[in-house]
Amino acid sequence: MLEIIAMAQNAGFTLDEIRSLLPDSQAVWQHQALLESLQRKVAEIEKLQERLAQNRSQLLVAIASLHRRPEDLACAQRPQWVLDQLRGPTSPTAC
Repeated sequence: MLEIIAMAQNAGFTLDEIRSLLPDSQAVWQHQALLESLQRKVAEIEKLQERLAQNRSQLLVAIASLHRRPEDLACAQRPQWVLDQLRGPTSPTAC
């Protein structure tokens, strides 16, 4: 039972979620509830992966922008230049 709890925690389940999935006092598993909970967790992980991929892309753009920023920009103009690069070519620039 402890191994199941540890594996569930590693998969991202909270202790309350795990408690609701464990068999009742008569050691009866609620198979449908368990299956649905596992499917929900997979969906949550997929959404998290999408957000992480977007964050990674934005950070890589920021890194690339910093590497290729014009050396002749004044210090005060550099943050705006980087922001403009992050916004992309279709976004309007603020003045």
